Amino acid sequence: MCPELSKYIETVKAGREAIPQDRKNQLKKIALFVKTKKQSNEDANLTFICTHNSRRSHMSQIWASTAAN
Repeated sequence: MCPELSKYIETVKAGREAIPQDRKNQLKKIALFVKTKKQSNEDANLTFICTHNSRRSHMSQIWASTAAN
């Protein structure tokens, strides 16, 4: 992975404490869904919807793909 991207990911991971617990619980459910699909050798079809700024949904797709790889 690109060193700059790896450095950014580590910075983001360090800020996880700021995420509210209820949001973390929602994210864990999504992560479990993706993990289960991957272990079953199935596609995990996710839809990213942003109602205010389309860049956020595009970036979400990119980050999800990066995380999956």
